[in-house]
Amino acid sequence: IALDVGREAVRFDNPYLPETRSEMALPLISRGQVIGAMTIQSARPAAFTQDDITALQTMANQLANAIENARLFEERDRRITELSIVNEIGRAMSATLSLEALLEVVHLQVSRLFDTTNFYIASYEEGSEEWASIFHIERGEQQPLARYSIEAGLTGYIIRHRRPLLFRSQAEIIAFLEAQGTEALGEMARSWLGVPLITAERLVGVMAIQSYEREDLYDEEALALFSTIAAQVATALDNVHLFQERERRITELAILDQIRQAISQQLELEQVLETVYEQVCQMMPADAFFLALYDAARGRVTYPLVYDQGRRYEMEPDVLSPRGYLARVLESGRPYLWNRTAEELANLQLTPAQAVGDVEKVSASLLFVPLRSGQQTIGVLSVQSYRMNAYDEQHITLLQSIADQTAIAIERARLFEEIRSRAEDLALLNEIGQTMASVLDLDTLLRQIVDTIKERFGHYFVGVLLIEGEELVFRSGSLVGDSDVRWERGDLRLALDGYGLNVVAASSGQPVLVNDVNSDDRYSTVEGLEPVQAELDVPITVQGRVIGTLTVQSDQPNAFDQTDVTLMQSLANQAGIAIENARLFEQTQTALAESEALYQATRAISEPLALEPLVESLVEAACRLTQARYGVVLTLDPETGQPAHFKTYGVDLGRFPIRHLPQGKGLLRMVLNGQTIRIDDVPGHPGALRMPDWHFPIQTVLGVPLLYGEEVQGLVMVGEPLGRRAFTERDERILTSFATQAAVAIESRRLFEQEQQAHRQLNLRVQELACLNDIGRKIDESPPLGEFLAWVADRVPEAMQYPDLALVAIRLHDQVYGDAQAFALPCQIVQSLHVSGQQAGQVCIAYREDRDFLDEESALLGDVTRRVSGYIERLQLVQQLQLRAEEQAILNTTGQAMSICQDTRCVLLEAYRGASRLMEADVFYVTLYDQERDQAELALRIVDGQEQEPRIAGERDVGELTRYMLEHRQPLLLPDRVWERAQAAGIKPVQAT
Repeated sequence: IALDVGREAVRFDNPYLPETRSEMALPLISRGQVIGAMTIQSARPAAFTQDDITALQTMANQLANAIENARLFEERDRRITELSIVNEIGRAMSATLSLEALLEVVHLQVSRLFDTTNFYIASYEEGSEEWASIFHIERGEQQPLARYSIEAGLTGYIIRHRRPLLFRSQAEIIAFLEAQGTEALGEMARSWLGVPLITAERLVGVMAIQSYEREDLYDEEALALFSTIAAQVATALDNVHLFQERERRITELAILDQIRQAISQQLELEQVLETVYEQVCQMMPADAFFLALYDAARGRVTYPLVYDQGRRYEMEPDVLSPRGYLARVLESGRPYLWNRTAEELANLQLTPAQAVGDVEKVSASLLFVPLRSGQQTIGVLSVQSYRMNAYDEQHITLLQSIADQTAIAIERARLFEEIRSRAEDLALLNEIGQTMASVLDLDTLLRQIVDTIKERFGHYFVGVLLIEGEELVFRSGSLVGDSDVRWERGDLRLALDGYGLNVVAASSGQPVLVNDVNSDDRYSTVEGLEPVQAELDVPITVQGRVIGTLTVQSDQPNAFDQTDVTLMQSLANQAGIAIENARLFEQTQTALAESEALYQATRAISEPLALEPLVESLVEAACRLTQARYGVVLTLDPETGQPAHFKTYGVDLGRFPIRHLPQGKGLLRMVLNGQTIRIDDVPGHPGALRMPDWHFPIQTVLGVPLLYGEEVQGLVMVGEPLGRRAFTERDERILTSFATQAAVAIESRRLFEQEQQAHRQLNLRVQELACLNDIGRKIDESPPLGEFLAWVADRVPEAMQYPDLALVAIRLHDQVYGDAQAFALPCQIVQSLHVSGQQAGQVCIAYREDRDFLDEESALLGDVTRRVSGYIERLQLVQQLQLRAEEQAILNTTGQAMSICQDTRCVLLEAYRGASRLMEADVFYVTLYDQERDQAELALRIVDGQEQEPRIAGERDVGELTRYMLEHRQPLLLPDRVWERAQAAGIKPVQAT
C-alpha cells in the first residue's frame, strides 16, 4: 500500500494514469495459491483508510474465488468438449473398415482438436525392419507413401522403445537426435508430438503432429489427449487390418479352391499348368512366370511352362547349375524372395543362358517356391515382376499354397501318364506278342520285331543279334533314323569272348545301358551308325538261356532310363519266345496251347477287380494253367516287405486250417529272393522246412517270383500231393510268363487303389476346411451361444468320413448341445473344452457303428474345439465389457451430479443414489471424523430407503466397525456372518444396529 507515490514516477510508471498519488495492490489468493493481483489507484494522497483496506481485501478474496471457479468451469467445459470429440472420433472410426476411409476420418477428427497442417500416421508390423508412412500431410498437402528403417528418425525411436515423444522446441529435437546418434527425416520441426499406436500389447504404428513455425505448441495435456485419440486409432487400425486380412484370406481361399477344383478335373499336365498360370495372374503380379521340373537322376531341369508379359516361351532342357537360384530352392526345399535394389538392377547384366523368357528385360522382384511331393522337391514355381518390392510374406505363403496343390496335380498327372503309358506298353506287349506268335518264318519275324519297335518308340536304330555257336551274329536291322535306308550286315559276327556292348549283354544275361557311348570304352563305332549317342542292349532269353540280344540305339544322349530297360527286356523276352517258336516249328501246337492258356489266365486277371479279389483270381488261374492240385499266391507290402495278401486254392480249410500267415522262410524265402524253384521231393529238399501238423500234404512244387522290373512283389506257387505228377519245364515256362503278367496286374491295381485313397483323403481335407471356414463365418455373425453350439454340433458331421453315421455333442457345464447319445457310444473321440484356462466341458464325435477315426478327424476335432472355446471366451469378454460400461456410466452420472451440488448433504445423497444403483444398500451411512477434535459426525444414515436423524458423538461412541476402518485406514468387506467375521478380524462385538 502506497499512500503517497509522489510526483516522480519511481514506484509506479503508467502513462495512462499520470495523476496517480495513492495505490493499493492486493494478491488474489485461492486455496493458498496466488493466482493474480488487483491494484487500486487514486489521484489524491492518503486515499485509503484501514476500512478501505479491509473491504478491498475481502473483495480481492472473493474475486480470487470467483476467478478460480470460472477457470474450473472453463476447464470442465473444455474437458467435456474434448471427451465429446474423442467419443465422436471413436464412433466415426468404428463405422468404417476401409483403410483409406479410416485415415481420412482420423485426420478430419483430429483436426477438430489440433492443427493438422503437418500430420502423419505410420504403420508397422512387429518384427519388421521398416515402417511405412501410410498417411502423411505436409504443409496441408498429402504426401506419397514411403518406407523407412526403424533405426531412423523420431518415429523409429518410438517404434523401438514403444514410448511417446514431446518436444517443445527445435533445440530439444536437435539435442535428442544428437544423443541418439541419428538424424531427422525431412525438415526440422519447432514443435513435435508423436505417440505409439498400441493395441492388445502390439505396436501397429505411430501417429504424430508437428509445427514448422511455432515452439511450445504442445504440452503434457496435449500429449494425454493425443494419446487417448491414438489408442482409439490403434484399435480401429487393427480392426481394419484384421478385416482386410480376413477379406484377403477369403478371396485367396476361394481362388485356391477354384485352382483345386480346376486342376482336380484335369489329368493332362499341359492343362494343369495353364490353369495354374491363369489363376496366379489373378492373385499377384506375374510379369514373368515359369515352372521348372527337376530330374534328379539325370541332373536336368525342364521348363514345361514359361510366360513373359503374357507371351509363352519354349525353353530347352538344361543341366542344373549348382550356384543358381533353382539349385538353392531345390536343395533347401524353402521359398526364396529376391527384391533387387536399384543399384543391382543398374549393374546387372544377364546372359541368355541365365535368363528365362524375355532375355532383354530384367526382373526387379523374384519369388521362387518349391514344388514338394512328400519329402522330395520335384521342381520350382516362380513369379517375377519388373516393379521393385512387388512381393511380401503374404505372397510367399499364397504362392507356396498354390505350389503345393500344383505339385499334387503334377504328380497325379504324372501318375496318370505313367498308368496310361504302362497300359499302352502292356497293349504293345500283347500286340507284339500276338503278332510274333502268328509268324513262323524267322527272318520275317525278326524284321517285324525291329520295325514294330522302331515305329512305336521312334528309336534311331533297332537290331537283333542271335547266338550261333560261339558267336553273336547280326540277323536283322531297322531303318536308320528318318531315312529309307535299312541297315543290314549279315556278315557282322562278334565272338562271345570278345569286345562290344552286345557281347557283354549276351555273356552276362543282363541288360546293358549306356547313355553316353563316347565315354564307354566297351563301345566301338559301327559304320553307318556314327550318330549314335546312347545304346541299350538287352539279352533275348528263352528258358533262362540267352539266345541273342535286342539292341536299341539313339542319336541323343541320356535317351534311356530304367523304364525303357524293363520294357525292352519284356519285348526281348517275348521276342525270344517267338524266335524259339519259329526255330522249333515242330513244337508249334504245344506253344499255341500254352499261349492260349496264358491268354485266358491273363484275361481272367485283367478284370477291374480290387487287390484282394485279384489275388484270389491269380491263384485259381495259376492252378488251372499248370493243372495243379494246390496253389498259393503271396504278395508283399512294398513299404514293409512283409506278407500283405495270402490266398490258397484247392486246400480243404476244414481239414487243414491256415492258422497264421507264412513267415517267408524255407522254400518261400528262396522264391522271394527272386529264384524260380521246381522241386520233385519237397520233404527231402535241404531248403524245405518241416511242415506243421496242420499243413496240407505236399510232394512236388513249382514256385515263381512275381517280378515287376527288378522288384519282387511276391510269389505264385503250385504243388501236388504224394503220388501225383511232377512239374515239367513247360509248366515252369508258362507259370513264369503268367507271373510276369500277374506282377503287372498287381502293381496296376495297387497304384489304382493308392490313387483312390489319395483322392479320398483329399476330399476329406476339403470337407474339413469347408467346415472350419463355415464355423469361422458363423462366428463372424455372433449368434447366441446356445444357437452357435447347436449349429456346430449339426455342421461337423458333414466333414467326417462317414457323415451318415456321425454324431456330435457339446457339453458346456451341465448343458448338452447336439445329440447327447454321442457321449454314450463306444466308438468316439473326445476333446476337453477349456475357457479362460479352465475346463468347461467337452466336445465329442462318435460313430453309431464301429469305425476307425482318421488322424485328420482327430485334428478336425481339435480345431473345432479351439474355435468353440475362443467364441465362448469372446462372448464372456463382451459381457464383461458391457458390465464395466454400465458401471462407468453410473459413476460418470454420479460424478456429474456431485459436481453441481452446493452443500455436503447434496453430495452425500448423490453418493447414496449412485451406490444403490451399483449394489444392494439396505443400510447406508457416512461418518465424517475430525481428528483434531476427536469427534465423529454421522453425516448421513439411510435405512431401507429412509433417511435417519444424524448425530454427533465422541470417539467412544464411534461404532467398532467405523473405529476399525479409522484406525487401519482401509476398506472392510464382510460378505456374510458379519459379527462372526468381525470377531475373527479382532473387532469387538457390538449391538447389531
